[in-house]
Amino acid sequence: MIRKYKFKPNYVKTKIIPPRARKIVLGLVVESTGVFLQRKFKNDLEVNYYHFVKDALNHVKQKNYKSVFGAYNHI
Repeated sequence: MIRKYKFKPNYVKTKIIPPRARKIVLGLVVESTGVFLQRKFKNDLEVNYYHFVKDALNHVKQKNYKSVFGAYNHI
């Protein structure tokens, strides 16, 4: 496909990944069963959501969001 459309691979960014290694593309984990979020990102998102739902005003102050709506849109 690369040759068909006359693209050139960027060898500086190209990596050979062993079969059992985690393949991360644009922050997503790519496996044969599907595409998933990275564990750390997913956990951070869940923690943010939990604290936002529990006490939005306190969470906004601690995370230095400008407003509750800004925090909501971020999450």
